[in-house]
Amino acid sequence: IIIDTPPGKGAINRSVLRAATHVLYPVVPEEKPINGLRGMIQFERMERRHRDQPIEVVGVVPNMVNSQTKLHQENLAKLRNDSLIGPMLADFHIGNRIAFPTIDKPGVTPETIWEFKNYPEAKREAYQLCEFVEARLFGREPSVEEASHGVAQQA
Repeated sequence: IIIDTPPGKGAINRSVLRAATHVLYPVVPEEKPINGLRGMIQFERMERRHRDQPIEVVGVVPNMVNSQTKLHQENLAKLRNDSLIGPMLADFHIGNRIAFPTIDKPGVTPETIWEFKNYPEAKREAYQLCEFVEARLFGREPSVEEASHGVAQQA
């Protein structure tokens, strides 16, 4: 079961954390979202005391990244070197791509990122996210082919 919530420390997030077995943190590589991530990690760690089993952290995935900006490049480097966040940080990022908000628009076809032919980078990044989560949840390592291309082979 996957539950997607915005960051926050209210009753809904508290309930979700208490019900969750795993958590995945997306983060925009900017100052306020990074500070918010630190707060959410601290909040999750405080919630651990209400549980018999700890929440497993799947990882931290940089999201809405503009690789062409110095700010995002510098903040990604800081995240990689951060003693708290670095060990959890995914080795890929999700770019700030128009494909993602496009599929949210009512009446757009195709309806999923998997069916879009005009956005191969967005599709590749979505596959990377799925493979990352699958590997962390189920211990599945990507094949040599997948590792070299960063995407699963498609039938």
